[in-house]
Amino acid sequence: MNIQTLADKELLFGYKDVLLYYEQHVKLYPNGYALKRLQKYLELQHITLVNNMKDLALQQNFQQKPVSFFCFNLTKRHSTLASLLYHLRNSFAHALVEITMISNRPYYCFKDVYPNKQKAGQVSMIGQIPKKAFKGFIQELKANQNKLKSLTASNISK
Repeated sequence: MNIQTLADKELLFGYKDVLLYYEQHVKLYPNGYALKRLQKYLELQHITLVNNMKDLALQQNFQQKPVSFFCFNLTKRHSTLASLLYHLRNSFAHALVEITMISNRPYYCFKDVYPNKQKAGQVSMIGQIPKKAFKGFIQELKANQNKLKSLTASNISK
């Protein structure tokens, strides 16, 4: 298996558009995402989201088949999409992102692990997505949140 590290440009995107975005926006509005709004995009892009790490069938596909998926545990007080962004943030923060060739296509492969001693080393998220699809996926997540924030802001100003 051919595993590569991320280039500076990719790291910059991860830190700026995932890690900092989470810290500055998602952390403040952890329930400001509606999965329903994103369902059509996920279906069109063939991206599967499973918010339960006990789904072993998906874990077995990790780095073996050209599928796009994220399998993760929900975090406390976070919506499903905010939980995913939390795990993606951790992947970049803890350098748990790599590029792997799957069926001759580069995929970003993500992992997050529990930080506490009771669950040390246990995985809390795995996922993979084609390299060329990742930026669009993140932009869709952000667009989803911004719509909800603007709705909330307009309701408050009335």
